[in-house]
Amino acid sequence: MMKRLIGIVICAVVLSVSFAGCSDSGGNVLSLTPTEAAELTDSQGIGYKVNEDGDLTVLNSPKEIKSFTVSSQFDGKKVASIGRSAFKMSDAEKITVEDGITVIEDHAFAFSDKLEEVILPEGIEKISNNAFAGCVALKTIKLPSTVKTIDIFAFDASGLETIELPNKVKSIGQLAFAQCTNLKTVKIPNKKAKIEDNTFKDCPELTLLLPKGSEIIKTAKKLGIRYKIVK
Repeated sequence: MMKRLIGIVICAVVLSVSFAGCSDSGGNVLSLTPTEAAELTDSQGIGYKVNEDGDLTVLNSPKEIKSFTVSSQFDGKKVASIGRSAFKMSDAEKITVEDGITVIEDHAFAFSDKLEEVILPEGIEKISNNAFAGCVALKTIKLPSTVKTIDIFAFDASGLETIELPNKVKSIGQLAFAQCTNLKTVKIPNKKAKIEDNTFKDCPELTLLLPKGSEIIKTAKKLGIRYKIVK
C-alpha cells in the first residue's frame, strides 16, 4: 500500500512538472501555458491586445505563416511592443518589424527554428531575455544602432555565425551567446562594454573583434577567449 501511494505521488509530481513548462538550453523554464486571447486580429492572423494607454501589444501569429510584417499601426492604434513569447516556436522564415515598435519582450522569437531573417527597427534599446534563443537557422542579424543591452540568454543556442553589436551596447548578459557552436566572430566596438564570465560559454569557434583599450580584453585573457584588435 505504501509503495503504491509513493508511486501515485511521484506520478503526480512528474505530470505537474511536465505541464507546467519546459526548460530551454540555458535552464530557464519556458511556460507552455497558452497566451491570453487576442482582442484584435489583423488580415495576416496576427493577434493583439489593447494596453491601458490604448497602444497595442502583439500577442501571437499563426504558427505556420512563413513571412510577415509586424506593422506599427493597426485599427487606428499604435503598435508599441511585441509581447512575451509572441512568435515562440513559429514556422516563420522572415519577420519584419516596422519602425515605431520599440519593445521586444522575453522569448519573443525563441525556438523559431526556421527563422533565417529578422529586420528590427531603430528605437529598440534591449534585446530581451531569450529573445532569439534556439533560433538555429538564424546565421546573422543586424541590430538597431539604438540597442544598449543584450539580456541574458538572448541568443542562447542559436545558429549565429557572426554578429556586430551596435556602438551603444555596454551590457552583455549571462549566457547571452552561450552554446552558439557555429559563432565565429562577434564585433564589440564599445570600449566600455562588459561581458560576464559565461556570456560566450561553449562557443569553440569564437574570436572577439575588439577596439584597442576595450575593457573586455582583460576578461577574454582570463577566460582564454580568442580576440583580435580592430578599428
